[in-house]
Amino acid sequence: KWESPEGCLTFSFTTSVDQAALLPFFQYVVSMAVYNAVSAITKEDAKASVGLQLKWPNDIYGPNAAKIGGVLCESRVKVRNRRA
Repeated sequence: KWESPEGCLTFSFTTSVDQAALLPFFQYVVSMAVYNAVSAITKEDAKASVGLQLKWPNDIYGPNAAKIGGVLCESRVKVRNRRA
């Protein structure tokens, strides 16, 4: 169960990938999407407008280097039965 303090934005989504090696790539894509969304909303670069910065692989920092978020990917392996 995920719990968040009042006023915090939290969300999750589910997707499937055929190649498990691609999963870490999703952390980068989501982090960049957050950065690009803030840039679009403020109509200037997110770092210049609100001090937003990304620290790889998954941390999002705001003004004064305060960590304000992160991206977590969880995986489960589904084994398919194959006959030789």
